Amino acid sequence: YKLIMQNDCNLVLYYGNIAKWSSRTNGKGLLCKIILQSDGNLVIYNEVQSIWHTNTYCGVEGCIVPSFLSIQNDCNIVLY
Repeated sequence: YKLIMQNDCNLVLYYGNIAKWSSRTNGKGLLCKIILQSDGNLVIYNEVQSIWHTNTYCGVEGCIVPSFLSIQNDCNIVLY
């Protein structure tokens, strides 16, 4: 599996050449980046603002244990 931020701002999970999941954010900007923030929220930003997020967070103070993203063998993307 590969998780790729494409040039069109779409975050896509590939199995080989087959797209298995996407954030459906294509065409929402340029120079997009994905950030796992210290509060545990996974966010895609374009050049101006956030365009997608998991809406998961530990709280205002941030996480006690650092968060991480994992792609499991069953093709699930899991945020711990």
